[in-house]
Amino acid sequence: GGAGNKAREISSMEAMIRGDANQPWNEDLPGGGQHYDVFTGRHFESAEALARHQKTKQYKRDRKRVLNGPKPHEQGDAEAAAGMAPPDNGKKLNRA
Repeated sequence: GGAGNKAREISSMEAMIRGDANQPWNEDLPGGGQHYDVFTGRHFESAEALARHQKTKQYKRDRKRVLNGPKPHEQGDAEAAAGMAPPDNGKKLNRA
């Protein structure tokens, strides 16, 4: 993925943080699962509790780790690891 994928990834996370993800109500989760922090993977009772959490050092540390951490693997990486790299046909020859 290029820079566009990272921007799309971040914008989808921001949409989830704002609550745009339209999660169904779940009685088993705090706040019915409506106030979820994607960076720490925690659910909160209310939007106020989530906002307080987002001001903590732990939240900021986890957010930085997620955004600057290892990137997801791509198909090319998987193929190279499996020994399926593109063929090396040697140096190109100039033919007239």
